[in-house]
Amino acid sequence: MNRNKIAGFFRGCLSVLVVLSAALPLSAQNGQAVTKSMAAAVKGLGNYTVSFRLTAEGSSAAGEYTVSGERYYMSVGDSEIYSDGKVRWEVNHFDEEVVIDRVDPSDRNLLSNPTRAFDFADDTFTSSYKGVTNQGGKQYDVIELTPRSGDTSIRNVEVTVDKSTNLPHSVSYLADGISGYIVIEVLRMGSAPSVPDSLFTPELGLLGDYEIIDFR
Repeated sequence: MNRNKIAGFFRGCLSVLVVLSAALPLSAQNGQAVTKSMAAAVKGLGNYTVSFRLTAEGSSAAGEYTVSGERYYMSVGDSEIYSDGKVRWEVNHFDEEVVIDRVDPSDRNLLSNPTRAFDFADDTFTSSYKGVTNQGGKQYDVIELTPRSGDTSIRNVEVTVDKSTNLPHSVSYLADGISGYIVIEVLRMGSAPSVPDSLFTPELGLLGDYEIIDFR
């Protein structure tokens, strides 16, 4: 699978993860209460770092991001993404370019604004509780998500949630144009007590002749 195709899978998968996070119940009894528990669990981490792995069509890409309030830094593949909460810099080392834009505070796409990844306002999917699965000695609640609109390329969505932490464990789904399931695994999500301010802004002077594309 070529580099551009992997990048496309990654963006689509992360968008799904952001939307799905709105509907990640940990029990069958009360989805709204569970959503609040999820939000509280993430908020309780304070500054936090997430490590994840994306798998599609036999290829995998690993990534990591750190969030501090409205600021974040993400590294995935050949790209680094920085934001000070107002401005977003996407540094693509393969293409040797930097794309600069303003942050949209309403954006819930994990790739472009992971600080909002666990806001629970979307009504894009309905959810149904499918029970508990055991993996590696741990228990995960399983949620099936169904698109409310037929105008979507995503289907057969399944989410697993760690019962002990109230945090997401994995997301898998089928998508048009992709053979087999796309799987996003959250490898680690934990507090990052000490985060330097310099993490959230790039040192553009070190990038030499990179092309700067500024949409602000």
